[in-house]
Amino acid sequence: ENATYEPENLLDGNFSTAWVEGEAGVGTGTTITIKLEQPTLVYGLKFFNGYQKSKDLFAKNGRVKHVTISNGDNILAETDVYYDKPYEMDTDFAEYDRPYNLISFQQPTVVDEIVITIQDACAGDKYEDTAISEVLIY
Repeated sequence: ENATYEPENLLDGNFSTAWVEGEAGVGTGTTITIKLEQPTLVYGLKFFNGYQKSKDLFAKNGRVKHVTISNGDNILAETDVYYDKPYEMDTDFAEYDRPYNLISFQQPTVVDEIVITIQDACAGDKYEDTAISEVLIY
C-alpha cells in the first residue's frame, strides 16, 4: 500500500487517510495552510487528532498536544487538543464516534486561509511523526 500523507488528506472526509508531518522530531513549529476558495465566515474547526484509521495506528503515531489557529495575520484560537486515552470502544472507530476537539474562534471571522501551527506534540508508541486525520471547517 502506497500511503501518502499530504495536507489534502485533512479535508478529504476519509478517516483512513491522514496528514503526517515528515520533519525530524514530533513536528513542533510545523504549519499547515488551508486556502479557502473565497473569503468565508468561519466559527472554528472540528479537529480530528492522530491517525484515526484504527486504534492501532492511533497509538503508534504521534498526536498534537497544543495548536494555534490563525488567518495568517491574527491568532483566532489557541488550545490544547491532546487526548491520551485509547477509545473506550473495543472495536475500531465507528464512523459517528470518532474523538475530536471543537476549536471555536474567539469570534467568527471572515478568512480566506486558515493556518494551523503545531505548538507541541508527542510521539506515538512506534513513530515520532505527528498525524491529524481530518479538519472540518464550520
